[in-house]
Amino acid sequence: MMKQNIAALELNYIIKELQFLVGSKLDNIYNPSKKELMLIIHVPSLGKKILRIMAGKFMYLTDYKPKFEGATSFCLYLRKKLLGARIRKLEQKGFERIVEIEIEKQEGKLSLFIELFGKGNIILVKDNKILSAVEQQKWADRSVMPGNDYIFPNKPINFLKMDEEQFREFCKKSSQESIVKTLALDLGLGKTYSEEACIIANIDKNSEPALGRKKLENLFKILMELKNGNKGYNYTNEDISPFQLKSYANKEFKEFNTYNEALDNYFTNISKEETKSILETSLNKEQNKINKIIEIQRNNLLKLEKDEKENREKGEQLYSNYQLISEVLLQIRKALEKYSFDEIKEKLKGHKLIKNLNSKDKTITIEL
Repeated sequence: MMKQNIAALELNYIIKELQFLVGSKLDNIYNPSKKELMLIIHVPSLGKKILRIMAGKFMYLTDYKPKFEGATSFCLYLRKKLLGARIRKLEQKGFERIVEIEIEKQEGKLSLFIELFGKGNIILVKDNKILSAVEQQKWADRSVMPGNDYIFPNKPINFLKMDEEQFREFCKKSSQESIVKTLALDLGLGKTYSEEACIIANIDKNSEPALGRKKLENLFKILMELKNGNKGYNYTNEDISPFQLKSYANKEFKEFNTYNEALDNYFTNISKEETKSILETSLNKEQNKINKIIEIQRNNLLKLEKDEKENREKGEQLYSNYQLISEVLLQIRKALEKYSFDEIKEKLKGHKLIKNLNSKDKTITIEL
């Protein structure tokens, strides 16, 4: 199953790996699709890098730039506000799937918030006031609208900063039916890493959250170790992690130097395949269109050949019966001196050669 989005723990690794972008210059901005941005960043001594952002899904650094045309009004607005600015900060907000990119120009500082949860969003903020967003959104307790304060959801405990005592109290007070759901939903680890922690700690994932002091102490140590990965792994089930997963022990994997490289390899290959598929579809449509035109032209040519043959045969018959036709026409002209067209038509009923006389347009039909 294809990986759809990244977890808060994975985002923590991405942000750590991308700190070298701080101080870099924002050269350009593109948006291949509505909720997708590509920030073209000039990094001193490294040259241009591309930060690909897909709201509600993922973000990673890449060298791959697909072909696309045009720009949305939001993209044009970002270009006006941000091009030429320096990145001053790149951080994850708490343990949420939210990234703040603080950017500074002579006019002052602005923040680009990337929301990777739910439907996702990309929001430009100044002095905590929303200037613009990819999508205006509204909930009972939160509204993303220009002019409003930017407020993001925040969990009661930050996995990255919690201590053992806070963790034990958190689990004891959990309203979830199992420890794995407490870790996945309330703590924000997600399904994969919550189950991984339970496997390493040798704890039944369906146990109640209040495990007891020793088990919680051991589980806490395991959780802290999850923060120490420094590579990337792509598995055959199409999952990606910043460290080797015991739960995927029987699955083949490819190792990368960083988690970002693993993401780049995975999603860039998907992007290339999608681009190839779109191109092939476009080519197929164009080929079908050409084939239809060829078929129409072929049918027209056959009709012309048929008409030409029939007309040639008619011409040959006219030529071979020219004397007979001339005599018939001469006789009718003489008859018109004495009789009307309708009288002649009546007299010629049943004639072997003359099948019809049209008194309206004065035409004669002869069958040879």
